[in-house]
Amino acid sequence: MADSSLNFHTMMRDVSHTQVHQQHRLQLAPQTFLVLGQGELFRHVNPDNFMWSDEGDRHLKVFIPFAKIMQRSPFVQVNLAGLDSSHAQNLRLKLKVSDTSTEGFVITAHTWQDTKIAGVDVSWMAIEHAANTKAVAAVQTLGPSRLS
Repeated sequence: MADSSLNFHTMMRDVSHTQVHQQHRLQLAPQTFLVLGQGELFRHVNPDNFMWSDEGDRHLKVFIPFAKIMQRSPFVQVNLAGLDSSHAQNLRLKLKVSDTSTEGFVITAHTWQDTKIAGVDVSWMAIEHAANTKAVAAVQTLGPSRLS
C-alpha cells in the first residue's frame, strides 16, 4: 500500500490545483459503486491566466478527490458540461482522465494554437468494481434498455 501512496503523491507534483465537486454515490451491486460528480474544472477570466491569454500548447491538470476513498481504483469517464471561450478563434479543447487512484483522479484540459478558454465545467462518473466476479459480470452485461 505504501508504494501506491508514494506514486499518488509523486503524481500530485504536476497538478495545477484541486477542485472538490458535488458527488452522489450509488450502490449497483453488493460491492460495486457508481459515483457521479459535476463541477467547475477552471475559470481563467482574467488576462493573467494562461488558458485565456497564452498561445500554443497549454495543459492544465486538476485533481478531483473522491468524497469517500474507494477500496479499488475505479474506471473514470469525464464529459464536458460547460464551456466559456472566445468566439474570435477556433475552439480546440481535449479532456483526458489520468492518474486514477482510490483517492481521486486527474483531469487534464489541453488546448493549442490561439484558442482562448475562460472556463470549463465537467461531469464525470467513477465505477468501482467488486472483487466478486459475478457482481462485476452482472454490471458489465447491463446495456441500453430496449423499448418494446
